[in-house]
Amino acid sequence: MNPAWIFFDVGWTLVDETPALMHYFEGVRAAMANPGATTARGLLGRYRVAIRDDAPDPRERVLAEAGLPGGDWKRFGWDYERVRPYRDAGPALRALRGTVKLGVLANQGPGLPERLDRWGFTGVFDLILGSGDCGVKKPSPEIFALAAERAGSPPAKLMMAGDRLDNDIVPAKRAGWQTAWVRRGDHAKLEPRGPEDCPDRIVGNLVRLAGLFVPADRIALAEHLDGAGVIVDWPEKRRDQRLVVEYLATRFEPHRGYAEAEVNRVIDTYHRFGDYALLRRELVSHGLLTRDDDGRRYRRPGL
Repeated sequence: MNPAWIFFDVGWTLVDETPALMHYFEGVRAAMANPGATTARGLLGRYRVAIRDDAPDPRERVLAEAGLPGGDWKRFGWDYERVRPYRDAGPALRALRGTVKLGVLANQGPGLPERLDRWGFTGVFDLILGSGDCGVKKPSPEIFALAAERAGSPPAKLMMAGDRLDNDIVPAKRAGWQTAWVRRGDHAKLEPRGPEDCPDRIVGNLVRLAGLFVPADRIALAEHLDGAGVIVDWPEKRRDQRLVVEYLATRFEPHRGYAEAEVNRVIDTYHRFGDYALLRRELVSHGLLTRDDDGRRYRRPGL
């Protein structure tokens, strides 16, 4: 049964937090009494070992090993400006829109909707639940119940997609959700320890996840569109060029006559790389727009 909703985690699912984590450990190193040869990258390595060792709180263990109070890890802050969206996230989400509803369910500080906008996800999600904004966090069953309530959908029609078995997969399964493990980031090397940890799906990136529910051509097209459905570049592959002009052709009404200036205005509305002449020519060469015998009007053939 395909889900009606897919909820996504944020860190190492939609965005790469590694640069922010490196900056965090630079702050840790600066606070150490005798850092010696210790580097931020070395502290990051210890953090990853703590994850593989299933430490209750990997950051606290790293701070304790560095001779710092483990319970004070929040004092080093978190620079969200260093976080970067994964390149596959935007195309995958745009391809999924219209097939399923999209949500976010993540342990994130306050202001998550605004940060998602800054990261390029404006208008993508139908529901955003960040722990800092809604007051409950994963793996608590309360946040999954809240998501189901606000989605207005039974748990069996909801899917959780995230990078962590403990925070994403296990609690979602307990709540009766479908699950997809996005196996990347610092938790990617872990292995399920039993049936409760086993996700329904395992994917290496979000394009692979989208490919479970939408055709490959739809994902390929989404790589060349922004969140508003505007064409952002001219593809190198001939197959993708065809997808782009077929999409652009749908912006024209069948059988209606368009003067060339009107054609150019429509094209300019739906592309932003500044070559309406190329797109007009491609529409004609693919037979997606035809010209009247006198050459004064363009028309989209009827379907």
